[in-house]
Amino acid sequence: MCGFLRSRISLILSVLLLMSRALSQQNPAQVSTEKPPTMATMIFKGTPQGGGLKLWIKGNTLNLSTRPGEDLRQIAADAAEKINVHQELKEEGITAEAQGPQLKIHVNEVWVFLCSADKGLVVPSPPHDLRVEKASDGLVHLSWKLPPGGYDRIHILRGTLDIADGIDGTNTNFSESSTEEKVPYHVFGIRNGMSSCAATF
Repeated sequence: MCGFLRSRISLILSVLLLMSRALSQQNPAQVSTEKPPTMATMIFKGTPQGGGLKLWIKGNTLNLSTRPGEDLRQIAADAAEKINVHQELKEEGITAEAQGPQLKIHVNEVWVFLCSADKGLVVPSPPHDLRVEKASDGLVHLSWKLPPGGYDRIHILRGTLDIADGIDGTNTNFSESSTEEKVPYHVFGIRNGMSSCAATF
């Protein structure tokens, strides 16, 4: 009788082991991985009227002129060249390339925003009425208003430090704990792959 029970138990264990292996092959364990950063990509659209634009890249501001009717591919190429010869950006390994009217900057998009004085270029409007208030408990509360249409996602920087990477584009407030004084906050949005200028406080 004992031998019979042992063989039954052994058989049951073998079946359970086979079932476990089959399930693990069908549903492999999910491995937690860090979300890869989104490379900064801008696609220039519109008909340039002149007036220029500014690229803010990780604390560096690059000024670029534009001419009425200028080819968008030339604007992207000029921007890439300006980035690639910038000494501080080179030292940080930040490079760029133009592919037609598209500008690809090899850096996380959270560190790039675009301010355009050229009214002919299609660039999302920046957030407005940015307010930054520090509470007695050490929390810093940010609030802002969205332009019509909002954004796909919103980035927030304290100085050049990323404190909110790609929050929902309908958000109008954010809070964090910070002891730093006199460090500017930058809030900007991404819509259709193009960055807005930042609201800065």
